[in-house]
Amino acid sequence: MGVSNPQAEVSRSNGAVTPAAGVGGIVWLVAVVALLINALSLSASHLWVTPDASYYVELAGGIADHGDFRNEMFLVRPYGYPLMLAGIFRVFGSASPTALAVVQHAMLVVVAALATLIAWHASCRRNVALMTGLLTACSLQLVAYGNQVITEAMYAMFLTLSVYLVVRYHRMGGGKILAAASLCAGLSYLIRPTGILVIPICVLAVAHRAWKARSDSRTEPDHRLWMWLRPATSQAALACAPAAAIVAAMMSFNTSIHGTNISGLTSGLSMYQRLLTFDRFDSTKSEALNDIRKTLAEAKRRGAIGPQFDHTQWGPVWKAYEAVHGLSFGESGKIMARAANDLLRENRAAYFDHSVRSAYWTLMRPDATYRFQPGGAPGWVNEAGECKREQSAAIFDIGTYRPMLGQWLDPYEHYLPLETSVRTTTPLWTGIARWFHRNVETGPPLIGFTDTLYQEFVWLCLLGIGLSLLTRERMTWMLIAGVFLLHVAVFAILAAPSPRYIVPLHPLLLSFAALSIAMAVDGLVTLVRLVKRSRIQPGAVPAG
Repeated sequence: MGVSNPQAEVSRSNGAVTPAAGVGGIVWLVAVVALLINALSLSASHLWVTPDASYYVELAGGIADHGDFRNEMFLVRPYGYPLMLAGIFRVFGSASPTALAVVQHAMLVVVAALATLIAWHASCRRNVALMTGLLTACSLQLVAYGNQVITEAMYAMFLTLSVYLVVRYHRMGGGKILAAASLCAGLSYLIRPTGILVIPICVLAVAHRAWKARSDSRTEPDHRLWMWLRPATSQAALACAPAAAIVAAMMSFNTSIHGTNISGLTSGLSMYQRLLTFDRFDSTKSEALNDIRKTLAEAKRRGAIGPQFDHTQWGPVWKAYEAVHGLSFGESGKIMARAANDLLRENRAAYFDHSVRSAYWTLMRPDATYRFQPGGAPGWVNEAGECKREQSAAIFDIGTYRPMLGQWLDPYEHYLPLETSVRTTTPLWTGIARWFHRNVETGPPLIGFTDTLYQEFVWLCLLGIGLSLLTRERMTWMLIAGVFLLHVAVFAILAAPSPRYIVPLHPLLLSFAALSIAMAVDGLVTLVRLVKRSRIQPGAVPAG
């Protein structure tokens, strides 16, 4: 696909792409729309927390009050997000809920602008850039995370920035841009370990540019390979060095304090919980798993953990080993990792089949966070005294978790005096969320080959990945698809289906939806022109 828009002026000297006059206006338009939508979300709801958020609050509070980095939860929660929280706690104190929500919504405005630039550099088409930016700005699932204490908004910004820099390097070159992409990938790793998956795509971009330079070279054939390898090697090193330095520093720090590093423990615990909860594998042959059962039973007998917990969740297992054997989080995590390896060896074929299903349902089920608003359906309390949201409700009430907030936020509740009252604009946002739930998330499909309209839209996005191979800028699109597909593959391998993991990837996924729509419109326009031409010249055979 070339530059079909006659107003799109692209400079292609030396493979460079410079934005045509007016694309800056599109970026500003998208930023304004994103700002308005995020402002509505910010004013309609309050900051709220879930059980996962409690870990980040605990880590951030320890840093803000005591400069404490020795908490073992740092083994499974990287330093990036707790550091940002700690900074906000120190500066804003009891005003931290508002400050954090404002910062995270500002990040999402930046994400929408970056998504627009990524689509522009990939397609050189204003219509694709505009659609990508507007779809990202209007992503209710992404916007909703501006009001939650969790990493999605921050990770989405750094990941999108790193992808933008990779795409910009691929189109324009430049060692500084490449180093910046690697640096952003390293910073993404400090927020979520999957951020490092951008680095193989950086190396691929380096290899492609070097190979293209070799193909265009007019030097003697005997010297071409060396002239390709030398710059490619130095550029590949530049693509890896900044990220590698950040990763090595964090691993070294964790190892010096806790005796292990985050990557191994995180993947082991994720695999353990996935195999037992999603795959429902079990084994009586695994010595590690048998020891976990015995330890859990003893911890229950001593009253160290509640009778409702079982061995499928790593949290209760950790508490059980700490209470019964006095083991650290890192040591109990290694036992669970061994149990996961035993289960994997016994169920390889079924595991592969379940991984494919995990990837599919992670993509096809929309994340429900946007449905949590004040004034929604009430939650309920189960026999264990735990508050749960009502899954059948179109809108969930964030006050459902209110009885548990003191326990989760203690002793840092003074930093997050959370509210759940209904605001003036709450009904408007709730109405939008209800409409999306009724007409998109559970709405009937247009064509009918899926169960819902949302699933049909996701297939449109995936179709865009295939259609991008037909375009002139297919290598640029493949770099974007590479980041997306690598993330999906890792989620499928290590975790049960969780739509939340896909939310930070929405800008990349939506760019392919915009490409699909643009190419469909191009096809319709071409068809209409052919029909008109055949009517003007009866009997004539249209050229091409």
